[in-house]
Amino acid sequence: MQKNLFCLFGVVLVSLFVVLHANKAQAADKEITIRYATFFGQEYPEHWAAMMKFIEIINQKGKGKVKVEFYPSETLLKAKELFSGLMSGAAEAVTVPMVYWHGNLPISQGLSLPFAFDGDMEKYNRAIAPGSPIVNFLNEQFAQKNIFCFFAIIECHEYLWTRKAVKSPEDLKGMKIRTSGLIPSEVLNRLSAGPVSMPSGEIYTALQRGTVDGLLGSYTTVVGRSLQETVGYGVTYPYFGNFGPMVIAFKKDYWEKLPKDIQDIIREAGVAYYETEFSVSKQITGEQVETLRKSIEFVKLTPEAQENFNKLLLPMYDWWISRKEIGDSGKKLIELMQAAK
Repeated sequence: MQKNLFCLFGVVLVSLFVVLHANKAQAADKEITIRYATFFGQEYPEHWAAMMKFIEIINQKGKGKVKVEFYPSETLLKAKELFSGLMSGAAEAVTVPMVYWHGNLPISQGLSLPFAFDGDMEKYNRAIAPGSPIVNFLNEQFAQKNIFCFFAIIECHEYLWTRKAVKSPEDLKGMKIRTSGLIPSEVLNRLSAGPVSMPSGEIYTALQRGTVDGLLGSYTTVVGRSLQETVGYGVTYPYFGNFGPMVIAFKKDYWEKLPKDIQDIIREAGVAYYETEFSVSKQITGEQVETLRKSIEFVKLTPEAQENFNKLLLPMYDWWISRKEIGDSGKKLIELMQAAK
């Protein structure tokens, strides 16, 4: 009897081991789904191409291990919900321009300062390459907010687009200009214009109605939203600021729990995202400029006017570093930006 009970106990133990081992193997083999959300749609061709490349690589190389479910054009989260949605687990990855998160991740503001990288977009692009000192530094800073990012930029600065001609800082006095983020808003404040925040999709109607007199934005924003139908002038100055980098952001603790082989696949996709964003935007920029020249007058500022703009905007570096939330970290970022080649 004792022997039979012992055998039965052994059979039960073996069965439990088999079941637990099978469940563990099944869990390990279960395909991971990454819900990837953005407010961008196909009207932003360079962003779209880069995001599609990111998704394509993960879904091809991660087959059976990891897949991406894509939610463009605010189909899962609105633009202003992307940060909170990521942090709450409503999505595992999101794409935004860093300007949308300047309040949450203030160190990122430095990349959008006027005159950054000497206005050289190739230098800017090299500076935020995967694994670069700036990218590593930013992710160290972002880790404090439980964020990990892949970076990319478009080959375009932020320019001034208005319904009436602007030929000097004085012409902007009292104008209402759409923008988003601390740095672009401060640019407008220093030019005595009123910054107005609104979703990109509302700019066309706001310009039509006169709710705003213009915007700070890239060629892509203007062409993608057909804003050349509602503004008549463009001032490139040479530029009023950098359009902050694009990111694919994950929660850091989520990222760190992913198996290494899946991280490697996503890193490869992140490199492709970075390369595609810039290369496609370079191809598109020339076409966009030609489109805009057909209906918009590009104002060429006199040397005196440019110098007046410089006097108002150059002090922004000291102002930014002096902010309580920036301090020494800001100094370090500026040093890395100045060292970029």
